[in-house]
Amino acid sequence: MGAKDQKTEALGRDVEPGGDTLVELSQYEPYVKPGFLGMFESKYVVVCSFVVRLGGFLFGYDQGVVSIILTTDQFITVFPRISDESASGAFWKGFLTALLQLGAVLGAFNQGWIAEKISRKRSIALAACIFIVGSIMQTAAHDYSLLVVGRFIGGIGVGMLSMVVPMW
Repeated sequence: MGAKDQKTEALGRDVEPGGDTLVELSQYEPYVKPGFLGMFESKYVVVCSFVVRLGGFLFGYDQGVVSIILTTDQFITVFPRISDESASGAFWKGFLTALLQLGAVLGAFNQGWIAEKISRKRSIALAACIFIVGSIMQTAAHDYSLLVVGRFIGGIGVGMLSMVVPMW
C-alpha cells in the first residue's frame, strides 16, 4: 500500500497518517471581534465573564472582610477567645482565617466529580448555596464554634466555585 493510499480524510481535508490533524483557525469566522471591545458584542460572553468573576470576588471579599473585623472591639467583645489578652488568641485568630482555605481545598478537590455527576451549571448553583449557608452561619454566630464551622462551610463553597466557574 502506497503513501497515497494511506491518506485519510479528516475534518474535510486529506492528511497523512500521524501527520498534523489540527484545523487551521484562520478558516473560521471569530465569534466576536478580537480585543477588549469585542467582548461586549455578545451578551453571552458578558454574562459568562460576570459569572466567572464572582468566584474570585467571593474569595477575596471574604478574606478582606474578616481581616478588618478581627480587629474591631465589638467582635473581640463577642468572641473573647481571639483577643490579644487571651493566651492563645493568636492561634485562634489564625485558625479562624485558615479554615476558609481548608474548606476551599476540600471543595475544589471534590468539585470535579460533582460537576461530572450533576453538570457544571447545577454544581455552580450548589456551590453558591453552600457559600450562602456558610455566610448565614457566620453572620448568625453567637459563639466561636459556630463562626469557625460557618467559615469552613463557606470555604467549601468558595473552593467549589473557584474550581468549576473557570471551566464553565
